[in-house]
Amino acid sequence: METWRKIACVAGPGTVQMVIGNVIEPVVFGAALNMTTLAILLGLIMWASLWGIMGAILSVPLLGIQQKCLDVVNHPWAKSATMMIREDASFDEDAEQARRTIEARSANEPSEDDWEANPIGEDEGGDEE
Repeated sequence: METWRKIACVAGPGTVQMVIGNVIEPVVFGAALNMTTLAILLGLIMWASLWGIMGAILSVPLLGIQQKCLDVVNHPWAKSATMMIREDASFDEDAEQARRTIEARSANEPSEDDWEANPIGEDEGGDEE
């Protein structure tokens, strides 16, 4: 076999795999998951260095979990980290709605004084027969 064919047999698939793994997949995953290409590549490097091949396989799902967890945390550092991960700079409307719902529920929870003043099982009055 000629030398250039031997080189093409090794370099061809390697080049295709490198382009797909380092360019196409991060762009496609980033658009679908609302993550930047840089965040996906950095997540891949970090998780692969920590857990090896399993970290590389799980890097995008773990980054997605991190993104969703940071969405509901009301802290300036969490918001800046989320802005670095996201493709667009705005927060998801669903995450903001979930945060508002959680805040509304926690604001409407009765305090201990309310439970002592009106224990469960006692009528509040009004419809006694």
